[in-house]
Amino acid sequence: VTAGPAPWMAFADAELKDWGDGGWTEKRDPGQERAFSYFPPTKLAPEVKDATGEITDWCGAFVAHCMDRAGAPVVEGAARAFCVGRTPPAAA
Repeated sequence: VTAGPAPWMAFADAELKDWGDGGWTEKRDPGQERAFSYFPPTKLAPEVKDATGEITDWCGAFVAHCMDRAGAPVVEGAARAFCVGRTPPAAA
């Protein structure tokens, strides 16, 4: 094993650029549609939390999406990851 950049970071960086350049938000398209597209590698469906359009914590799905695109294995339950400072989702 050699040290070097994680191959999935190229995909994460490209997503960051799209979100920043587009001024996207998860609460409306095209950002909401893109966030929904991160879920397939997790085998879970995204949910919209409320009328504001906020998507159920999707940060774990984002990581799974980037890893999947890079050909890396996706860990079971990856979408259940949550951001620091957020309440973890209830166990299913």
